[in-house]
Amino acid sequence: MSLSKDWAPPGEIESDLWLERSTLDGKMLGCVAYGILFVLIVQALQSLWQKPRTPGQRSWWLILYVICILILATVGVGTNAKFIQMTYIDYRNYPGGPNAFTFDLYGAPINVADFTAFVLVDWLTDGMMVYRFSIIWNFKPFMIIFPILIFLGSVAMSISLLIGISSPGVGFWSASTARFGIAYWSLTLSLNIILTTLIVGRLWLMRCQMRSLFGEAYTCTYTSTMAMLIESAAIVTVFHFIFVVSYARNSNVQNLALPAVGVGQAIGPMLIILRVANGRAWNKDTAAGTRTATGPTWNASGQKNASNTIVPLSELGNKSFAAKTTPAEAV
Repeated sequence: MSLSKDWAPPGEIESDLWLERSTLDGKMLGCVAYGILFVLIVQALQSLWQKPRTPGQRSWWLILYVICILILATVGVGTNAKFIQMTYIDYRNYPGGPNAFTFDLYGAPINVADFTAFVLVDWLTDGMMVYRFSIIWNFKPFMIIFPILIFLGSVAMSISLLIGISSPGVGFWSASTARFGIAYWSLTLSLNIILTTLIVGRLWLMRCQMRSLFGEAYTCTYTSTMAMLIESAAIVTVFHFIFVVSYARNSNVQNLALPAVGVGQAIGPMLIILRVANGRAWNKDTAAGTRTATGPTWNASGQKNASNTIVPLSELGNKSFAAKTTPAEAV
């Protein structure tokens, strides 16, 4: 049986239908992102519980962090699903249709709860990335002060955005709220671009230094390409970039991206926590140089020794140290 366009909702033009499709499809993409996040959360909790970094001492703050992400993401997805249900089922005959319902009632408590949950997830995500950045850069004040200021600015703008959304007569699409929204997501995007670039740059530098000393085989744990992408949470930056561009252009693509951004922004930190739980992530000892890198050495006859040289990571940039300890292993 062929389908007829006469069966389409009466009184709605193609642009209206595209707006509704993008909203509903965005919800589906958000559910996919939530499924991925949920699996990572279960794996992270299992690893943190069964594999404490110090025997008998679990990382309770990381466990609490993961549980908070789970609760907030679940609340966000659940309340968003309820608002979608209200829009397309419970109040389908609202004057003007689903699009008018969304526009007029975006500040409904159930939707404000949805938006607030994802903003809190964003705070936790960005906070974790600033913390990880600080660790990788060994808490150098001149490196971390600027990202912290951007993070605080994004928090302030997000609070202003929430106030605008929940205020009667203002709403999400008012000029004032839109300004706060653009400022908030632009700051968040800028923060993630800066952190991603500097983290990858730091790890790439360490990779080059380790490779010059020990060869490619000894650079995998902390500085492989996959490790750099995970440690920098590049996936968070990609999510934010797609949404901010579409939001600034007032494209319906923003409806596809926003639910996935709300949930997907937590995927990067979960991948990092999995590396932490498995002992493969950078920590304070790694960045400070107290953790060591190992590599082969040779004796005066050119034969490889049975034992390895233990080299503090803090010495990787010291050429005289490298020349003294591993003269025959350059790749």
